[in-house]
Amino acid sequence: MILLAFLLQTIRIAVPYLLAAAGGVMSERVGIIALGLEGLMLSGAFGAALGSYYGNSPWAGLLGALVAGGIITSLLAVSTIRFRANQVVVGVAINLIVAASTRYFLRLVFDSSSNSPRVPGFGGEGVGNAMFASFLNPVVWIGLAVLPALAWLLYRTPFGLRARAVGEKPEAAATLGVAVNPMRL
Repeated sequence: MILLAFLLQTIRIAVPYLLAAAGGVMSERVGIIALGLEGLMLSGAFGAALGSYYGNSPWAGLLGALVAGGIITSLLAVSTIRFRANQVVVGVAINLIVAASTRYFLRLVFDSSSNSPRVPGFGGEGVGNAMFASFLNPVVWIGLAVLPALAWLLYRTPFGLRARAVGEKPEAAATLGVAVNPMRL
């Protein structure tokens, strides 16, 4: 029983890393160096804390995480595609900027530079047995569904074939009419 509880908690805690790894796999397959994943996770966590705190709902927190991650990802895209900055430098810069800015905004918003106050989450508070609360967390199920969905997307769809072609051999993909980032050629 204790082993099962340990396994369930391990899966629950591993889901954010699993989602970041899935994003890293996707970006690496299309030829983008994903050094900013730590910054993306931190910005998503900060966005989730803000959304959940002010929206008083874990779903608002999930939306806040998506918005914050989208903003930082857009910063990466604009920097590397529009301004042709080095992907490694931008990834490291994003990690440093997000680490500093989240501490600053935590202090500004919550008067603490290390953590937010307790926010609503998908904890399964009404469940009698806390061990099985992980089964009620929709983020766990989303995280577990992402891996087979990503594998299907990359290896069973025309989009996945094009994405892998652009990441592995952009010159060949460009000759077939697939849009390729000019920096990749």
